[in-house]
Amino acid sequence: MAEVVERVANLEGRYDAQAKQLDNIQESLVRLEEKMERRFDAVDRRFTAVENRVTALEGSTNARFTSIDNRFDGLERRMEKGISELREEMRSNFRWIMGAVAGGVLTVITTILGAMFAKNWL
Repeated sequence: MAEVVERVANLEGRYDAQAKQLDNIQESLVRLEEKMERRFDAVDRRFTAVENRVTALEGSTNARFTSIDNRFDGLERRMEKGISELREEMRSNFRWIMGAVAGGVLTVITTILGAMFAKNWL
């Protein structure tokens, strides 16, 4: 009977040792979970910071592109105004040149007709 008591005591000792090991493993897992949670929180904060920086950069980039678009629009308006003024001036010059050519042709025709009729009158 003493042998059975010794064996039971031995089993209880082994059981207690294994229970302690399981408690240690559970504590280690709890610490690991806490550490992982802290790391995930840190990663989330970093992602949030990166998202904020990207959002700020997008806003800055959009503002710059809007500024560039406005500058190009102003340049386009000035060019259109200049081209329109140039066209108007070219039309005016063309009319003057055509008038001068027509006047010259009229002068030549008048001179020729005058010379033809002048011979007949002399």
